Amino acid sequence: MSFRDNSSLHYWGEEDEEELAMLRERFPDWRIWRGQDEKRETSGWYAVRSSQPEENPFRALEADTAHALTQLLEQEDLASP
Repeated sequence: MSFRDNSSLHYWGEEDEEELAMLRERFPDWRIWRGQDEKRETSGWYAVRSSQPEENPFRALEADTAHALTQLLEQEDLASP
């Protein structure tokens, strides 16, 4: 099974680019992207662990805001061995 980096599939507004870049820099073991709804408007923040996507390719973190995703990523990193 291959894993596809969804970040290239979505457009996000300029206001999100800086936040997205900071999250990606702070959590380098994660693939982080903005989602889109059916109207192609930005919707949600998503992340999957990029170092081992084949172990659990369906395990993704999902949040409504960058701040909420940051909290989830911090919790996941603390729980990881």
